[in-house]
Amino acid sequence: MVDVEFLLALSPNHPKHSSVRRILEGEEGVIVTDTCLLWLHAILLAAGKTPSETRLAMITLRQILEDYGVKEVGTMGSELLILHSSIMGKYGLSFFRSLIAASALILGEPLVSDDTSYDSIEGLVRLPLTTSE
Repeated sequence: MVDVEFLLALSPNHPKHSSVRRILEGEEGVIVTDTCLLWLHAILLAAGKTPSETRLAMITLRQILEDYGVKEVGTMGSELLILHSSIMGKYGLSFFRSLIAASALILGEPLVSDDTSYDSIEGLVRLPLTTSE
């Protein structure tokens, strides 16, 4: 399961783009959750993108994900929101980081991210997006 930084790094100009390409071209079963897509959508709008520009960005993203066989998975529900609230309270993670962590825990999937704030969450396995080769 990927974090929002993975989606942002799909941009060819992003410094982590080569790491994302390596994963997309070498791994099967890459998952993106509804919570991750929601965070990206919020980031685009907060960055001043118009609803029309955001729509176009999400259409483009969907095509890229389909081209690489990335599976979109829904996790939103009362179980997620209960766990989300627990994570925010216990670990002090932000609203969206807590949503991502809760999704990973519900799915039982490791989280691909360079964000070390996830490391403190009991039961969550984080796999680095970038390698220090």
